[in-house]
Amino acid sequence: MYKQALTLMTLAAGMASALAAVPSAVVLDGYCDYFTELTTEGDTGAAGHWMNVDCQGANYLLGGMQASSLKGKISYVFGTTGYAATHSSHHEVTWWIRDDETWTVFDWQGVVLNSGTWSKIDILPLKAGGSRPATR
Repeated sequence: MYKQALTLMTLAAGMASALAAVPSAVVLDGYCDYFTELTTEGDTGAAGHWMNVDCQGANYLLGGMQASSLKGKISYVFGTTGYAATHSSHHEVTWWIRDDETWTVFDWQGVVLNSGTWSKIDILPLKAGGSRPATR
């Protein structure tokens, strides 16, 4: 019985360390946009903020879901709230921020607008690393 309990505890600890989720704040490498307050909501939801969207300080709320890979790692799929009202397309976009430090943004029809890599942000406020937003 003791061996089984020890085995289960070891497996649980290994699984917990394998769940390397996306950090709570990331910058899109080479772009002025970044994400803050990325968090899980319950068992399947996710939320956060898309910051400096237009390189001039515009910010939007994000809501979506957690997506997990076969390895048990977590990524986020977010829809935007309010972006359509200010963007020339008049449509929202969907972000996929993956735990392998990559991201993709899709238009309202599911077409890839852009993709790239992200880096963890340790200190805010952030000095943007790029001069253009990822969606334009």
